[in-house]
Amino acid sequence: EHSNFLLVGCFRDNEVGEGHPLKSQIQRMEETGVIVTSIKIGNMRKDNVNEMICDSLGLLPRQTKPLSEIVHSKTHGNALFVKQFLTSLYEAGFLRYSPSVRRWTWDIDNIRSKRVTDGVAELMMDKMLRLKSNVQYALMVAACLGSQSEQSILKLLSKDTDPSNDDFIASLDEVVSEGFMFKVGSSTYSFSHDSIQLAAYSLIPDKEAMHLKIGRQLLDCSSQGELESIIFVVAAQLDRGSMLITDPDEKIKLAKLNLKAGEKAIEQSVFSSASLYLREGVKMLS
Repeated sequence: EHSNFLLVGCFRDNEVGEGHPLKSQIQRMEETGVIVTSIKIGNMRKDNVNEMICDSLGLLPRQTKPLSEIVHSKTHGNALFVKQFLTSLYEAGFLRYSPSVRRWTWDIDNIRSKRVTDGVAELMMDKMLRLKSNVQYALMVAACLGSQSEQSILKLLSKDTDPSNDDFIASLDEVVSEGFMFKVGSSTYSFSHDSIQLAAYSLIPDKEAMHLKIGRQLLDCSSQGELESIIFVVAAQLDRGSMLITDPDEKIKLAKLNLKAGEKAIEQSVFSSASLYLREGVKMLS
């Protein structure tokens, strides 16, 4: 038994309602005498934004206050938005390091008049559209796979014969260097924020066709053993593009794949997912 143990977790309260398993778990912990302290974290205040900017630029708080007030008014203190807005100022040349005075300087008038998009997703999209086409493609594929992507799955997709997919993993590493994703250990790519995944996904012109292409590629390039380990991913991708499947044989093949995925989900006691796979399989036979 451990008498000294601290667990720190975080969640978005707008995504965790009264019937959510997390709320039930917290209630059970409190009933057993566990001390649970809830700290509600909102957007940053003006002084928080100023502290962040002066620390980043290596200047005194009084020097960065005019800049931080404008940044706060345009971002409302959203931490991700603040970071991306400052990056956009740097890329536009409105925030720059001056060798002559050996400090960071900024064009306050241009910053004040700079148009700000309605949300983080739009700001991200603007930056993504300036990426090279192969990097954009890698980003969109990752967005189709979800908030996290295993490198083993991405390597299967790198076998695609599409010329735009040369050095697929290298393209993803460039996505990481741009700050859109980060690596968890050595084998998992994760989006830095769900708003970034949403922005990348919104760039895809034909989402159903992209999901179908990914699913077919994974199915074609996987060995039997590999398919067994990623069957949920393959089935999910093909299901999201299934409305574009017209070949009866391919529909039957997908129905069988969903049956296997459903059976595996039942073995793992993930009954809601099992029901979804089985329903999709029946749909392919109707």
